[in-house]
Amino acid sequence: MGGKYKFDEIPPEERKRLAEECGLTEDEIEVFEMRAKTDRVIPTSMRLGMSDSTIKRRSRSIARKLARAGHHTRTDAKEYAQACN
Repeated sequence: MGGKYKFDEIPPEERKRLAEECGLTEDEIEVFEMRAKTDRVIPTSMRLGMSDSTIKRRSRSIARKLARAGHHTRTDAKEYAQACN
């Protein structure tokens, strides 16, 4: 991800809604939630029993799906999270 998108900036209730709305797979939901908690690839891969490259692939896939739903940048995510509070 390289800091292009931070899942932790989206409130938990919105992550759940976005996961359903964007059609995330079960694996993607697990990665989405874990990356929102740690935002680190290696701890996420260790906790979920997936390789680092798989976590990166899933993260890119999640970011693409979120972008289609209107979440394009870190700034957008921050503004969206603030608007939800």
